[in-house]
Amino acid sequence: MPTQPGGAAVERFIQVVVELAADIDAHIVVAWLESAPPASSSWTSTPTWATSR
Repeated sequence: MPTQPGGAAVERFIQVVVELAADIDAHIVVAWLESAPPASSSWTSTPTWATSR
C-alpha cells in the first residue's frame, strides 16, 4: 500500500495528539490524587475536578 502525500504529516499530528492526551491524563491523575486525602472515604468518591465540568 503506497504512502499517500501528507501521510507523514498526518502521522506526526496523531503522535502529537497522543502525547498531549497522555500529558493531560497525567495532570488529571495528579490533580485527583492531590484533591483526595488517602486516609478518608472521599478517596473512592468522585473527585471535585470531575464534577465541576
